[in-house]
Amino acid sequence: MTNEQVYLNLVPNLEKVIKTNDLSRSLTLTSNLFHLGLDSIGVMELLVSIENQFQITFADDELSPQLFESVGNLVNKITSKCEQRTSN
Repeated sequence: MTNEQVYLNLVPNLEKVIKTNDLSRSLTLTSNLFHLGLDSIGVMELLVSIENQFQITFADDELSPQLFESVGNLVNKITSKCEQRTSN
């Protein structure tokens, strides 16, 4: 799965968790998710949604505030985890 595919599949999850329908218009890879309204409960909801949708699992040591600082960080991590899953 490419970064672009991950991004396109991630946007609806972000809109649901951040509770907005027009996020895709202003969202970029450098958008800070916390500045867009993501909070600690939203992080947990987003993680569950991502793990289910992309069939991946995040280890505790992979979860840090930096992961959610930008959409690009999250997209890159998801893409990497998807690649690891398919290569195993």
